[in-house]
Amino acid sequence: MPSYNSFQDLAEVTARFRNVQASLKRAAQQQAKNPHAKFGLTQFSDLSIEEFKRYNGYKRTSARRNDPLPSFQSGITPDAFDWRENKGVSPVKNQALCGSSYAFGAVAAIESQYLVKKGQELDLSEEDVLQCTYHAPEYGNNQGCVDGETEAILRYVRDHGIASERTDPYNPDADFPNCKKDEPVVANLSQAIQANNVDEAVLLRDIVYHVGPVAVVIDASKLVGYESGIISGTQGQWRVNRAALLVGYGEENGVKYWALKNSWGETWGEDGFFRIERGSNVMGITEEIDIAIL
Repeated sequence: MPSYNSFQDLAEVTARFRNVQASLKRAAQQQAKNPHAKFGLTQFSDLSIEEFKRYNGYKRTSARRNDPLPSFQSGITPDAFDWRENKGVSPVKNQALCGSSYAFGAVAAIESQYLVKKGQELDLSEEDVLQCTYHAPEYGNNQGCVDGETEAILRYVRDHGIASERTDPYNPDADFPNCKKDEPVVANLSQAIQANNVDEAVLLRDIVYHVGPVAVVIDASKLVGYESGIISGTQGQWRVNRAALLVGYGEENGVKYWALKNSWGETWGEDGFFRIERGSNVMGITEEIDIAIL
């Protein structure tokens, strides 16, 4: 059950009511186009579109790269696979009112790599990398709770490592003071790989299965009223504005899908996850993938 916001005065109640009405209208329109998903009221339904954008947080400011992909044996990829069922996904987190999905997507990818490759469950600090890439030209000139680049977070961890959540806990209300370089490093990367316009039919599936969960960027506009199921879509102009973690793939009732981990808490969507149709570049999922390599 989603939690809802409290209001200060009658004027705000009126404005929020109008937002809910608009959200219900959009949900009905989305429902008509998405027979395999369910849309309705969520914790975002009383927000305006502009307010909702503050809960996302991804923006590309530097040139994209197409790095050499990690080597793996192709041709033996199963038709369905989910890292949640194979001890490869850390618990869902909540970024709260902060446009920091770019950091949460990157950190989730690192946490998954430690689970997949080493069997270690780590709770890593988004706060650490938000602080240390804030206004840093060499790391995307990230903007804290406004927006930033997922791959810049991975490059920072490759170069400097990352602290634990225990030593540097997440604070969405922080002013992002200077980077705390004296905190103990608990995780490192050897590579931060970026690929763009990845072949969705085969290659992306192979990467997820053989390498592990990877960070992706998506257009989050369809997630405002999402409750469950598989979001459909067609090839089109997507405006990516959010990072998430691609954790698996499968098929349900004849519909092939991708499974993704979000960072809006466990009460949102399917216990914090969502699914989108596979094969049509829904939400622009192939536009950029960022791979953490230990």
